[in-house]
Amino acid sequence: MPIMQVHLQTSAYSQEQVHHFLERVSQVYAEVLESPIERVRIFIHDYPAEFIAVGGQVTSDSGALAPFFEAFLMEGRPLSQQHAVLERITDVLVVCFEADRSLIRGVCNMVSPERWGIAGKPAAAARAAELAARENLNR
Repeated sequence: MPIMQVHLQTSAYSQEQVHHFLERVSQVYAEVLESPIERVRIFIHDYPAEFIAVGGQVTSDSGALAPFFEAFLMEGRPLSQQHAVLERITDVLVVCFEADRSLIRGVCNMVSPERWGIAGKPAAAARAAELAARENLNR
């Protein structure tokens, strides 16, 4: 289920930077979650500078760039893995976009297996064995 949404002002970056970011962040997300990369989905939400405010100032006036990301994880992921997502995704944003680390924000949204769909079925049913094994590791 590794899904991530990244909120950016993409006009501040080259197409090459964005593509490199998408490839690198996919690799890192899969690595941290020990998930097959085929399951990883990354979505960029693009905003014009006029639609973003950082510290109370509109970005088109201030020039501040402050990426925000939302990582969606299945409940049962250890806190250490959640913290690693926050740290490693921030690292990728810093490297790929030369972003100011202090302005980057991120959140891990935990989703119950009963509320997550995989091919139209609840993940609780679709990946019952995998979820049970993960639960046993957390004990």
